[in-house]
Amino acid sequence: MSGMISERSANRGSCAQSCRKDYVLRDADSNAVLDSGYLISARDLGAYESVPDLAAAGVGCLKIEGRKKKPEYVAVVTRNYRETLDHVAAGEPSALPPENVQELVQIFSRGFTPGMYQGRAGRDYITRSHPDNRGLEIGVVTGYHAGEILVDVMTLLVPGDGVGFEAPDGSDAPTSGFTIEDIRTLSARGPLKQAIRSTRRIPVGSRVVRSFDMSLMRTARGSFAGVELPAGARNRLDVRVFGSAGASLKVVFSAGDDVVTARSDMALAPARNRSLDEMQLREQFGRLGETSFALAELDAAGLTPGLFLPVSELNRMRQAAVEELEQRLTWRSRGTHDEREQRINAAVNSVATAGQRTPAVTGNLVVEVFGEDDARAAARSGANEII
Repeated sequence: MSGMISERSANRGSCAQSCRKDYVLRDADSNAVLDSGYLISARDLGAYESVPDLAAAGVGCLKIEGRKKKPEYVAVVTRNYRETLDHVAAGEPSALPPENVQELVQIFSRGFTPGMYQGRAGRDYITRSHPDNRGLEIGVVTGYHAGEILVDVMTLLVPGDGVGFEAPDGSDAPTSGFTIEDIRTLSARGPLKQAIRSTRRIPVGSRVVRSFDMSLMRTARGSFAGVELPAGARNRLDVRVFGSAGASLKVVFSAGDDVVTARSDMALAPARNRSLDEMQLREQFGRLGETSFALAELDAAGLTPGLFLPVSELNRMRQAAVEELEQRLTWRSRGTHDEREQRINAAVNSVATAGQRTPAVTGNLVVEVFGEDDARAAARSGANEII
């Protein structure tokens, strides 16, 4: 659909995300509003319940979608499907436990649908209210006192978790959220009660949604932290960050022998809400898309804690640095190609043909070979072009 509306192909990584936008459906004749919301925003396909049936049907390969998702997403989803398949292979009960389903919801979900594996879902295919990752609903706001949001939750929140607050039914209050920096537990028995330090007053009855699970992300990251990039994969990109209040942020991007230094156009300032930390820096500098690089080590030891810089500025610095590194990579590759071309031409020109009978060739004779000796034999035999 993105290709039809905006001429940008999702298959080539340039989807315009037209399906994730807010629409109003009107009657063509009367112009009356028939419906509104995210009317064509599909839920995410969650086929974990259908895996045993797929295996029984003889399916031998599963493709798990995750275009432009984080490596932590890949780790969590792959692990859960791998364990499910192992249970199926062993003839054991293979239903994914509820806590594992919650992991899948937490890592990224617009709401799940089994798609057409279990029949037509109709309107249930569509999210309507959540065009992007929502997270996991875990509780409710019960009050606000002395600079703290009081919440009842099903699982304890920790510093570093992302949390969102959705207005209670019947309210038109906007959804808000932030990263938790300070939280205390009031009761760890029976109903879990916590107090989140915040200057924001959230309406009582608002749903508490955990949009980022620090513990889950840490575990997922640990599962691949020691994995080296295979030969022929993307180029390793290491990043070092330096900065203090009132000064520019300095970021050093290193890819092999190439080093590019980027500085922010604005000064670092004390953070009011979320401050720059390794997690956020890794998230922004790791957005390398279809470039030739993959983020490896990130060293933020030179950055003073508690500072803020807009995400847009971080993205600008990353894009500028990666563009220069890509250019240097192109120059080096072009130099290697030119050198190789010269060697090939020299080898071809060195083939002695004087005094040898060259068979008559009508048209162009193109020969594909796999070694220098074969190339010389093809040249002696009258080939016009050798690959």
